[in-house]
Amino acid sequence: MHHDTSPARARRGWRGILLLLAVLAATPALAHPNSIMKTRLLIQFEQGKVAQLGESWSFDAGFSQQLLDDYDDDHDGVFDSAELARMRKALLANLAESNFFTYVWAGGERLAPLKPFDFRASVDGETVTLLIGLQLPAPQAPRSLKIEIKDPTFFIYAELTDDQPVVLRGPSAERCRARLDDAQQDAYFGGMVVPKAITLACRPA
Repeated sequence: MHHDTSPARARRGWRGILLLLAVLAATPALAHPNSIMKTRLLIQFEQGKVAQLGESWSFDAGFSQQLLDDYDDDHDGVFDSAELARMRKALLANLAESNFFTYVWAGGERLAPLKPFDFRASVDGETVTLLIGLQLPAPQAPRSLKIEIKDPTFFIYAELTDDQPVVLRGPSAERCRARLDDAQQDAYFGGMVVPKAITLACRPA
C-alpha cells in the first residue's frame, strides 16, 4: 500500500488539525462559567397571588473573594453600611441589565421589568451571599407563573440549592407546591445549558 508522505499532504493534515482545534475552542461545551452561584427562591403570596420574589445567591470562593476585594474597603471580612450602600448602587445597576438573572412568565407572557426593593450581603467563611427582593409588575395567579434563574451569557452559572430550593410564604402558600423541571426549550449558550423551570401547582381555595 502506498502512503502519501508528501509535504502537501502534511500541510493539509496540519490545516485540518488547526481547523478542528479552532472549532473545539469555540464550542460552548468546553467553556466554563466565571462563577457558580447557588440560588434559593422565595415566592411571596399576597391575597392569593404572587407579588414578590426573594432570592439568595451564594457565590463560589473565587467570585466571593472578588466581591470582598471590590467592596470590603477595610478588609475586615464584613460589609458595613457604607460598603453595602456602594455595593448596592454598583451591582443593582449592572444586574438590571441582566434581568437580575431572573426570568418570569405569566400565561406565557414575559413579565418585565422586575423592580428591586431590597438588597443585602453577608459573608460566611469564604462565601459571599447576596439577598435581593424583586417586585413583579403586577400580582399574578400562581398557577400561571414560570420562573427561571439563569445567566444566558454563562458568565455565571446559577444552580438551585439541594436544600429547599424554593420556599413559599404568605397567605395561600400552603395550598401550593413548587415543581422543578428541565426547561429544554429554554436551553442557552448554544443549547448546552438547560435551566430549571419553577412552576406552581395549587389546590382550589
